[in-house]
Amino acid sequence: MYSNALQWLFSQFPSYQNIGASAYKPDLGNIRLLCAFFDNPQDELRLIHVAGTNGKGSVSSMLASILTESGEKTGLFTSPHIHDFRERIRINGEMILFLSVITSAPLRWTLNHPSLKLPAAWLWCILNATIAV
Repeated sequence: MYSNALQWLFSQFPSYQNIGASAYKPDLGNIRLLCAFFDNPQDELRLIHVAGTNGKGSVSSMLASILTESGEKTGLFTSPHIHDFRERIRINGEMILFLSVITSAPLRWTLNHPSLKLPAAWLWCILNATIAV
């Protein structure tokens, strides 16, 4: 069941390697629709967005570790994974459960909103940070 969920998830991802330039979306329309659907949870959270060419994973992991150790609830999304897809999504330093991948609200939401692709749906996981670990 887990491998089927992963196969479906990756088939939804609009990667440049698979579909070329049409994977690029120059605006935030899909993200805004997704956030509005969930009553804009980002408005109630403190967020750090790490961008750049090199070191994003290391910086993000260090920040998440420091914040978790200081008692903050943290959600971390990194990509790509090395061994297991669940490495991409961590809540308070712990990988999400296999069951969370299979039954996540974003997965169900994406099934009902096929025009919005996977990256937007996984943003909700991090913003909500209620996935079982």
